Amino acid sequence: MKEINRIAIIGGVRSFSGSIIWPFIGFALYRVYGFSLDTVSIFYLIQALINVIASIGGGIVVDYLGRRNAMMLSTVLSSLALFTAYLVNLPIPIAGLILLQTFFNNIYNVSSTAIVGDIYKRADLVKAFSRQRVGINAGWALGPLIGGYMFTFYGFRMLLLVSSLIAIIPIPLVRLLPEFKGAGSILNFNVNKEFALFLISTFLTFVLVGQLGFGLLTYYNAQLHFTEFQVSILFAINGIMIVAFQDLVGRLITDFLTALKGDGSPHRFGTTSLI
Repeated sequence: MKEINRIAIIGGVRSFSGSIIWPFIGFALYRVYGFSLDTVSIFYLIQALINVIASIGGGIVVDYLGRRNAMMLSTVLSSLALFTAYLVNLPIPIAGLILLQTFFNNIYNVSSTAIVGDIYKRADLVKAFSRQRVGINAGWALGPLIGGYMFTFYGFRMLLLVSSLIAIIPIPLVRLLPEFKGAGSILNFNVNKEFALFLISTFLTFVLVGQLGFGLLTYYNAQLHFTEFQVSILFAINGIMIVAFQDLVGRLITDFLTALKGDGSPHRFGTTSLI
């Protein structure tokens, strides 16, 4: 099996595990555990800060431990955090453990992205990231559908258990990946103009994507009286459309870069990884 296909499968299983629970976390804190809307907003603010810290610190951890080792460790620890939340089943500890899982999940994301960049170069890198996203988006197409069904008929606590168990399934595949370590250089926050534009577009993109979780689910449930499962069907349709066009877009971007004689500025490479 090619390394990128293995990475895509790993990403697909992990995103399936995560998407079973992630669209419903804020809604569960609000409806199941009695958090106020203000408190849920604070939860997401803290989660955003953790994402930033983990993404920056993750680079150091991944360079020190190695890509494969970081992927394995973060997978086990994120699964353990969710399983502990299932066992405890108390509002404040659940919120805290989910935030802890967020940290480990970001470490995994950094390491899985880095290992693709280590294995593939230039034009092949665009195809590789596109293939990786196919696997990830396939997981996101199915996960919310299963999660919505289970939330409606079995409750949020069961989602914690199922997500924690599925998360560790790809560990044997992770062990087969080659190991790479970075130089462990000092962090450098200097970016060129093109990469700064890419960061701005990325921020705006995820501001919109973020509405697919708590905001949209709460609106459909509270105002339009959809069940969680019915809303999850809409999430699944969105994911299926992305999977259907992901590889095609990756090939088109690769052809475009080739036509430009290898002009691969960061925001062009980033386009296919955001889809």
